[in-house]
Amino acid sequence: YQHREVRVREFELGFVVWAEDRPEGPVSDGGRQRLVIARDSGEATLWPGLPVGEVIRRYEEEYGTPAGEQAAAPEPPQRVDLNQTSFLLT
Repeated sequence: YQHREVRVREFELGFVVWAEDRPEGPVSDGGRQRLVIARDSGEATLWPGLPVGEVIRRYEEEYGTPAGEQAAAPEPPQRVDLNQTSFLLT
């Protein structure tokens, strides 16, 4: 009954899940698709039977890159005159 082995590869945006034929078991005639589960929402999307690295690349292209890789908003300039006065005391 265990014809195929389930594999999982984690990446920053989620998980890719697929099944492979077992070496000592019978060979299936299909089912090479990949399932991607989004880390943030748990939403599952079905992808064609491409290499896993390619599925990850296309998923990131379609749904964005991880939050840590997004361009950070520039920090506002720091004021340097906080301890200075604009007038002279007489």
